[in-house]
Amino acid sequence: MLAVDCSIPSLDFHEKDIIGGNKMGIIRKEAKKLVDGLPDEASWDDLMYEIYIRKNNDEGLTAADEGRLISHDEVKQRFLKK
Repeated sequence: MLAVDCSIPSLDFHEKDIIGGNKMGIIRKEAKKLVDGLPDEASWDDLMYEIYIRKNNDEGLTAADEGRLISHDEVKQRFLKK
């Protein structure tokens, strides 16, 4: 797999912020930005990775905006229990 810059592109929206039926247009615009940011020799796997990272990053930011977070101490406690 080609080494790809793993920096996260700027997010222009969160899915929860989209009102009405324009979600698909915005997603297509954001997907085009991801494709345009790939090097010429990028593979399908590189593109899929970028989409995966973008989707998970957006879900995490939405969760944070909604207050669905846990503290660092809580994470440590959960891992120590295993």
